[in-house]
Amino acid sequence: DGNQKVISNLTISLSGVDNVGLFAALDQVSSVKDLTIDNASITGSSMVDPNDANNRLGGQNVGILAGQGDGSITGISTSGVVFGDINVGGLIGVTYNNAVIDRCVSTATVTGTFAANYIGGIAGVVGQYSAGSISNTYAPGRVSGSYMVGGLIGHLNGFVGFDHNPIANVIVINNCYASGDVSASSQ
Repeated sequence: DGNQKVISNLTISLSGVDNVGLFAALDQVSSVKDLTIDNASITGSSMVDPNDANNRLGGQNVGILAGQGDGSITGISTSGVVFGDINVGGLIGVTYNNAVIDRCVSTATVTGTFAANYIGGIAGVVGQYSAGSISNTYAPGRVSGSYMVGGLIGHLNGFVGFDHNPIANVIVINNCYASGDVSASSQ
């Protein structure tokens, strides 16, 4: 319970690792609520694999609150800047299993770097493997990347794209919006 506290000027810059944020990962039984993260600067960048120059390591799942965020996320506000390669969001990089996001806002500027796939104002990817919900949440920040870029969500994996389990992968979105500029350099 954040108890309405504010974390200011959080700075994290990691190269060659995945799951970058205040929390690297929140699992399905996690509960984070009533917290503001103000003026954050979060960077999760990939690096060239020292054993294979054609391969890159890290830079996936980057968000201010968490790189990977499952469980209950309620009443969270984030602002600042976020940079990452794949699955990048102003709140969460990616949700895998049954995330419930409610009453959240991110005014962050979210920028995809390098491959820049799945970039969103709230989350890069929602519902990677199972259901979830987002309610009463908005993102007025600027979002940019290469491919699958959205003001709220970069890739909703229950309605579009590669659906791993179409029966269980129902994602509910209620009373949410994005109002910032969105740009993608690829289709």
